Amino acid sequence: HSGVKDGGDMRGILEEIDWRAANPCAIRGTRFGFPKLETMLDGLSGGQLYVIGARPSVGKSALMTQMAMNLMECGEKPFIVSLEMKGDLLKKRMVSSIAGVSLGISKERAFTDHELTALRAAAERLSSMDWWYVDSARMDIAELGSTPGRMKKERGIKSVLVEYIQIVQDKEFKANEARLRVGESCFKLKQLAEELDIPVVVLAQLRRKEGVFNRVKGSTEMPDPELHDLKEAGNIEEDADVVMLLHRDQRENACYTELRVAKNRNDETGLVTLEFTPHTTSFKEGDFS
Repeated sequence: HSGVKDGGDMRGILEEIDWRAANPCAIRGTRFGFPKLETMLDGLSGGQLYVIGARPSVGKSALMTQMAMNLMECGEKPFIVSLEMKGDLLKKRMVSSIAGVSLGISKERAFTDHELTALRAAAERLSSMDWWYVDSARMDIAELGSTPGRMKKERGIKSVLVEYIQIVQDKEFKANEARLRVGESCFKLKQLAEELDIPVVVLAQLRRKEGVFNRVKGSTEMPDPELHDLKEAGNIEEDADVVMLLHRDQRENACYTELRVAKNRNDETGLVTLEFTPHTTSFKEGDFS
């Protein structure tokens, strides 16, 4: 039978043992600019589906953009499927993040010479990197499934980042079948990762929740997200190899962000703290101890 495999075939395991013995403290997958998270996930690996879930306005699109830029800095070639954010906004965010200067400053005052130089240098740097995107809100799962394969063949893309799973269209499902549509889209994205042997990172919207009053602090706090908060989850949790939940309570601290690896099929789970810079919508790992 074509699906039956020899359980005694240990070649892959022995190859990994030899690699890890020869490369102590190394990461086997692709680095993406967040060292602690890279260690926890062993980098981004081909054939794996990574889901980043967050409530609205927490910063999941900004985190995806940051990951894409970090991949570019590492010499990778990401392909971004931006179904909600238009390309010009995507580029503006990247330029602001690289330069450390918000383009929005110009609405309040003139750029300084230093800021203008930094912005122009960032735009030049971004133009020299290998990356591609589509920003069509009308893209359906069939096109999403075929385009990366063509881009890998023609351009050598190394990863796919999708914003976001709940708005991927599928003509086979009716408007009231969102749960089935999302589940099928997730399954097909996992298939895409395996067929192309590249990592696929997809964003997912979490259900909104009301704040909970903390009597000790005397304030209302947003509860930490859980796996069951995945909106219209379908089989997202089942098909994903890794699920990360992003949480930032802006009333508590606009910069402090938690990224919890809630599911990791191949390795450890745990918490990584990130620092969010609002004016450039950028992320980096932070130490808030």
